[in-house]
Amino acid sequence: MKLEEKRIKEAIEAADISERHKEIILMRYGIGLDQPVPVKDIGKKYKLKGKKLVEEITKVERLAFNILKNQDLYDIMIQNS
Repeated sequence: MKLEEKRIKEAIEAADISERHKEIILMRYGIGLDQPVPVKDIGKKYKLKGKKLVEEITKVERLAFNILKNQDLYDIMIQNS
């Protein structure tokens, strides 16, 4: 795991959000994984589809942005995904 990826993972794991949202963020952006997990696979894991899946992914993307923007890590996460 690269240093930047480690910093992103630590920031997400330290955030005051649910474990589910932390896991979805890490999966969505492939942090700590070989590659990002496709949205449809995230939906299967959490039994979400259609509008509910889109809403959940949008919510966690906003959470990720808010967590990382103050730590200058958001651009790094986007470049790595």
